[in-house]
Amino acid sequence: MAQVTYQALFRSFPKLCGMTGTAMTDANELGTTYGLQVVQSRARSKTSYGHPTSLLLHVLKIPTALPIARRDYPDVVFRNREGANAAMLNEVERLHKDGRPVLIGTTNVRMSDQTAKDLEERGVPCQTLNANPDLVERESEIVGQAGRLGVVTVATNMAGRGTDILLGGNPSVMARIRVRDALAAELLSDEDLAAVPKVGENFFPCELPEEASSALEEAIAACKGDSALFASDNDSSDAGKLLSREALEGLVSAACEAGPVEGDGAVAVREAATAIKKSFADALSEEKEKVNCAQVVLELGGLYVVGTARHESRRVDNQLRGRAGRQGDPGATRFFLSLDDDIFR
Repeated sequence: MAQVTYQALFRSFPKLCGMTGTAMTDANELGTTYGLQVVQSRARSKTSYGHPTSLLLHVLKIPTALPIARRDYPDVVFRNREGANAAMLNEVERLHKDGRPVLIGTTNVRMSDQTAKDLEERGVPCQTLNANPDLVERESEIVGQAGRLGVVTVATNMAGRGTDILLGGNPSVMARIRVRDALAAELLSDEDLAAVPKVGENFFPCELPEEASSALEEAIAACKGDSALFASDNDSSDAGKLLSREALEGLVSAACEAGPVEGDGAVAVREAATAIKKSFADALSEEKEKVNCAQVVLELGGLYVVGTARHESRRVDNQLRGRAGRQGDPGATRFFLSLDDDIFR
């Protein structure tokens, strides 16, 4: 079987395009491997770095829309892993008592599971996000509430990327899950309904007001009466009264995003999702204002990201740090290391 490295594969194309928040970290590698220079200009580069192509576009470094308010604290290094873990757990326990949201980044699933177990033994409730198949489908739920007061999240460094952790919670994610659950209860078979990930008891910030509840009921009725919706689902059954789980997820995804939708059912679902999002945003606003006001920001400082080990790639470490302080929010990061870690060997 033929094999090829990512670097060799990418170099076989005449043009490369991508986006990352950590281009400066690997500026040297981008230059030596791909002949690309990281700059803050749109000028063309005549530096070939030994590659046959003599005229290459720069990799553009675009500044953040808002100033970065995150504080990156110095690493703390212990003689052994036991000491580092104990100090990390003490820090998380203290932050949790203050009500500050915490994200703990681990390098593998085993470490994330062990960290979650240690926290539970200390009486610190936490949610886990890693490559465990049972948790993958709950990723949107977990990320959606990771920025709420007092929430502790344990995740592998690669999990949950691509989604901002909003301080106070993400009303868009919550609204989407609320709509999905309501439609699933009416439009899925018992078998498919059992496979839908369940959210925690306190996941939603409030009960739905009458207006949003009515919009959701109308959306359910519109979906049941939309024959085109069932006709497009080859897996639907029970004389068109049920949808497959995949069809339902597609309906909710399309309705909750910004693109155009067609059909009475999809339009009604979008209207319901909009009303629910507004209700949840209003309910979260007081908590979010508390997180953003000067006094509490001074005391709490936003999302606190804890690293349990350094990765071989600095980009991965910087990506973990970047989970805090998104969109101008306050935040802080710190790594708890030990001389037993692979990086010191």
